[in-house]
Amino acid sequence: MDLSVDLASVMAVCKQWRDTARDDYFWKCLCAKRWPSICKQPNPPTGTYYNLYKTFYKR
Repeated sequence: MDLSVDLASVMAVCKQWRDTARDDYFWKCLCAKRWPSICKQPNPPTGTYYNLYKTFYKR
């Protein structure tokens, strides 16, 4: 089960759900699960964990 796909689907429902699903806490958890070494830094190099996830997921 890929939670990132579920969160992306939730983002399409409405603005309130999109804002909730874009919360960096969710994306930090997903990044930590997939790329633990990256999440040891205090702040993601891309500004948000959402952007970090999008960047690394494409690779």
